[in-house]
Amino acid sequence: MHERQRLVDSEEKRDLYDPNSPLSERDADLDRVLFNNLVQIVPLVQSFIDGEGRSSFTRQGSMVYTKRPSRKSRLKRRFDTRKGQKDESVILKEQVEELQMKILEKDELIESSENTKKQMKALEQKLYELKHHASEKDSLLKSTKRQLFDVKFELADKQAALEKIHWEAMTSNKKVEKLQEELDSMQGDISSFTLLLNRLTISDTAEYTDDYDIKPYEFNHLRSIDDWDEMEMQKMEEARKTYIAAVVAGKEKQDEESMATVVNSRLQLESILFKPT
Repeated sequence: MHERQRLVDSEEKRDLYDPNSPLSERDADLDRVLFNNLVQIVPLVQSFIDGEGRSSFTRQGSMVYTKRPSRKSRLKRRFDTRKGQKDESVILKEQVEELQMKILEKDELIESSENTKKQMKALEQKLYELKHHASEKDSLLKSTKRQLFDVKFELADKQAALEKIHWEAMTSNKKVEKLQEELDSMQGDISSFTLLLNRLTISDTAEYTDDYDIKPYEFNHLRSIDDWDEMEMQKMEEARKTYIAAVVAGKEKQDEESMATVVNSRLQLESILFKPT
């Protein structure tokens, strides 16, 4: 029995120091807390063994024998440990794959973020260009508006000047029409007076020829104005004014006395104008 126990112990020791053995793997996975507890128990056991052979050690103790686990139970425990390790490796593998997926997703997100940044930069550049074009168009529009305002202002001035010219033309036309009417009226009056004077001259010339020469005048023998002296010019001007005043008075009164005055003034003016040299 002791021989078989030594074989088991030697096998366990061999398995313990064998790096490929399950025991070695199990010992590598021992809990740190359990290992520390074992380290603390060893000195206590050693002191107990040393004190047993001393005479001064009066207290007696007894060792409790603990049955060593059988090989089957150890193999089962190894199998359970390996199964647990396999389950743990599967879990770790799944976790690694999950982490890889997360890393891949993060890489994709980073790449997408970089693409988004590039697109944002392109959009910002495009927006800057659009703002620049809009600013240029705004400046051009303001300049065009100023030019249009100036043109409208000049057009308003020209329109006002045109309206003024049109009004002046209308006023001038009205004045011309009025003057034409007055001229026509005066020509009619002059024609009437001329006929009246001719009739009076034919009928009553003999009654007013005491102081005037009434010979027929020859217009071809009129004197030049340069041959007149100052006194003759003054007499002619006075006779002209007298004749005009007589005509105006005759037009207003239209009686025989005023007509006689007109004829007399005319004869006097003609006698001065057609006086032979």
